[in-house]
Amino acid sequence: MTVKELYDRLSLTFPDSLRCDWDRDGLMLCANPAKPVGRVLTALDVTPAAVQAAIEAEADVIISHHPVFFHPLPALTRTVPAADKALNLLSHGISVMCFHTRADAAPGGVGDLLADTMELADVASAGENGILKIGVLPRHLTAMELAAQVKDKLATPAVTVADAGAPIRFLAVCGGEGDDMIEAAKAGGADALLAGRVGYHKMQDAAEAGLTVLEAGHWYTEIAVTALFARLVEEASGAEVIRFTEPPVAVV
Repeated sequence: MTVKELYDRLSLTFPDSLRCDWDRDGLMLCANPAKPVGRVLTALDVTPAAVQAAIEAEADVIISHHPVFFHPLPALTRTVPAADKALNLLSHGISVMCFHTRADAAPGGVGDLLADTMELADVASAGENGILKIGVLPRHLTAMELAAQVKDKLATPAVTVADAGAPIRFLAVCGGEGDDMIEAAKAGGADALLAGRVGYHKMQDAAEAGLTVLEAGHWYTEIAVTALFARLVEEASGAEVIRFTEPPVAVV
């Protein structure tokens, strides 16, 4: 299977129609779309460490959740960090394909993986492009009981909680940034919103308006998608897959 064939196959699971208008993703770096794919590295972010791991593994492709480029490059020189990564990858014949908001929204994607982890039933989609998922917890929980479950299930070192003070049964979940999902969570009847990051003041305002909000960390709410990418690649191509799971930001 070639780079372009692999991208086209994965795009069946993560179609362009699910991409938010503001997003940047796709086959973002590719010198030779006809290159055969024998080894793939999956990652949440195309960090310098992930690039180095791909080079050392002699990978043909990196598949990431977050875009390798989100803003236009001011120059293609070694003095520009994003350009430096691109030059390193191109010089080693490594392509990069990214599936961002369309992997958030896709059936079985980031939102559904988070909902499954929290053991939600009757999950429905809400918010922009269906990225937000709302489901029913197995039983009513207090905010602190839910926070303890989140910490355990996501293996996150810390959970920040803005407690609205009411029992929680209907939970909205959103991997990564969730500050723009508060209104959708309320409109969907959620008692609480779990996201990677929301922000102090927005969490406070939401709790005062009756919605408990929990922050569990951007990386911890999304890292499971790298295993999904790996499984899809193995099923589609039989290529060897390496999961890169080193968080770029540490909580200490």
